[in-house]
Amino acid sequence: INLLQPYFGGQTRICPLTLTCPYDVPTLHALQQAHISLTAYTTYEITFGLFFALLYIGLSVLIFYRAFDQLVGLLASFSFLLLGSQALVGDPSGVPSALYVVENVIGVEFVFFCFGFFLVTFPDGRCVPRWSWLIGCTFFVQTILFQLPGSFSVLFWPVPLFLLELVLAYGSPVAIQVYRYLRVSTP
Repeated sequence: INLLQPYFGGQTRICPLTLTCPYDVPTLHALQQAHISLTAYTTYEITFGLFFALLYIGLSVLIFYRAFDQLVGLLASFSFLLLGSQALVGDPSGVPSALYVVENVIGVEFVFFCFGFFLVTFPDGRCVPRWSWLIGCTFFVQTILFQLPGSFSVLFWPVPLFLLELVLAYGSPVAIQVYRYLRVSTP
């Protein structure tokens, strides 16, 4: 794909996931210039979409099979299951708006909620130290802050406050893992 960018001015992006790249005019124009048929492109999209979906769903099933009795296993399994199911969604313009909101807004929030708790409970499924469950909520809070309407969104905050929020959201789980490695883990 990167080999095609110089031929199209570096502006055309052909992506394998059907969720992120519906057939629009620039894509069709780029395919026509590259002499790639629409059938071949559709086959390419379906093949890679199914590959990514089966990869995530297979990983979800494997984690569920190995660790279904632990919280960290359930959260990781459900996160990968949601990511895999998003690769199977076709053109989002044909989806009813209520289902689109559930899939994209609530689904994304839940994935980040599960991912945050997966990071703070890895590798043994316990919240160590006991208050680390608060750190698990940072990704969830961050997705809510990014989805706030208009000037309330994080993107419109002053730059120092925005950078502080990013450092807290991404640095806190890393700090918890370093703490667990230095203080809790045994060799």
